[in-house]
Amino acid sequence: PAPTVTLSASPTSITSGSSSTLTWSSSNATSCTGTGFSTGGATSNTAVVYPSTTTTYSVSCTGSGGTSSSSATVTVTTTTPAPTVTLSASPTSITSGSSSTLTWSSKNATSCTGLGFSTGGATSNTATVSPSTTTTYKVSCTGSGGTSSSSATVTVTTTSASGTLSLSPTSCTIASGASTCSTVYATWSTTNATSPALVDGNTGTTLSTLASETTPGLQVWVAYPQTVFNLNNSGTLLSTQTATASCASGTSWNGSICAASAANDSQCVSITGVPSTIVAGGTFTAQVTMKNTGTNTWVSGGTNAYKLGSQNPQDNTNWGVSRFLLATNVAPGSTYTFNMNATAPTTPGTYAFDWEMLEEFVTWFGQTCSAPAVTVTSPPPVPTVTLSASPTTINNGQSSTLIWSSTNATTCTGVGFSAGNAPSGNAVVSPSTTSNYQVSCTGSGGTGWSPITTVTVNVPAASITASPNRVLTGGSTTVSWNASSVSSCTITKNNSLWKSLSADSNGNVSSSSPDTIASQTTYLLSCTTGANSTVSASQIVNVVQSFQEF
Repeated sequence: PAPTVTLSASPTSITSGSSSTLTWSSSNATSCTGTGFSTGGATSNTAVVYPSTTTTYSVSCTGSGGTSSSSATVTVTTTTPAPTVTLSASPTSITSGSSSTLTWSSKNATSCTGLGFSTGGATSNTATVSPSTTTTYKVSCTGSGGTSSSSATVTVTTTSASGTLSLSPTSCTIASGASTCSTVYATWSTTNATSPALVDGNTGTTLSTLASETTPGLQVWVAYPQTVFNLNNSGTLLSTQTATASCASGTSWNGSICAASAANDSQCVSITGVPSTIVAGGTFTAQVTMKNTGTNTWVSGGTNAYKLGSQNPQDNTNWGVSRFLLATNVAPGSTYTFNMNATAPTTPGTYAFDWEMLEEFVTWFGQTCSAPAVTVTSPPPVPTVTLSASPTTINNGQSSTLIWSSTNATTCTGVGFSAGNAPSGNAVVSPSTTSNYQVSCTGSGGTGWSPITTVTVNVPAASITASPNRVLTGGSTTVSWNASSVSSCTITKNNSLWKSLSADSNGNVSSSSPDTIASQTTYLLSCTTGANSTVSASQIVNVVQSFQEF
């Protein structure tokens, strides 16, 4: 017979650079020859091939019956490589206003696009950037194998501006009839300042935009009682100094100028210790300092004593008192501090805290010393407390559960039991006698109490009777018994058990029973209580003799 032959490839499709295995077998053949690969003459075997392009392989096998052949094709697909791209920045860190060079390169790409800068489509090049803040740049490159990207960050550091400001001298005197003094000079210097300015902090007026000023300096005007001078850069404060101004001797500030002093005059120096908010009825201590800018001495006693009085409205008693006394005389030019123990109004609202000097029965005078208006709020509510017991009546040895709750409270304390500081809860108590319980709860509004709750403890009792209690021999009697606040009872008859009794759910035992009496009999009722104690009672039935008459 003619030879038969088969040839197969696995896999039949590969990518360039990969391999496939050829497998052939034959029958009635003495040798085989491969086309595109070597069989080594073997009539069956395998061979690994690495075609770079699609290739058809064949094998021819020869035997005594002739020659036969078979073929197999391995398809080769070519993979296009993806682009590669790099992006770098030099330098990677710059100061604000400086620049950095971006450099990019790529392979297997036909065009590139920048994010944050322009590549002009070039697949490699450089670009200069000047970011104002730290910025991350990105480049994306596209080719037949797809798209790849790379990024680089340029860090921007800001150079801080600094500056120093000096005043010489730091105080001056305002002449009579004037509102400012101008014997103060300002000098300053700045570093890295892009928009320097010397500003009058009282009025917001820009006095100079120079980066520096050397001695003797810039003459500045100081208003009563002080002026703040600020050295800024683009609105940011670099340095600040304060100059003070006082009125010339014999004059005082009247609100607009330094005027010749009056006989009675005063200046508000300070007012401190006044809260912005206080609970109705709350207390605080404020300090009001006044300066005697008049020519009269403020005397502390006498009919025309000098005092500090309330204003807005005048002589109001909103803060508990309308006038405060001097403890000592105050000479012209001297200051005095009133320590004021104040009590807030009981009605919520907004109240003025304004004060002014007066000479009693003569005149009010001088500056009004005012604090920001004070808001008086409602006091927090006093805690409310409830307490109950369940059950309210128990037998000795039993327990009751106390249940309490509260509002506006943070902690609670039990009287006669422990509440564990909890504002609500329950506790089990087992009093042996009738007991009273109460709870006190505390919160920001004070302390509240619950009503007293009583747990009544029933006292165990037992009684036994016989009717009649005197009988003839062989006669009968009815024995009756009662017990309360017990758990169980027994009745013995002449020391022998006669009855075993269980209490009902209320702890009561009550019944009666007839009995025949043969001789004197003692009935003993003995009951056990919940506290594992006993209560008992006894009854004797006597036998009387019967007499027969002859």
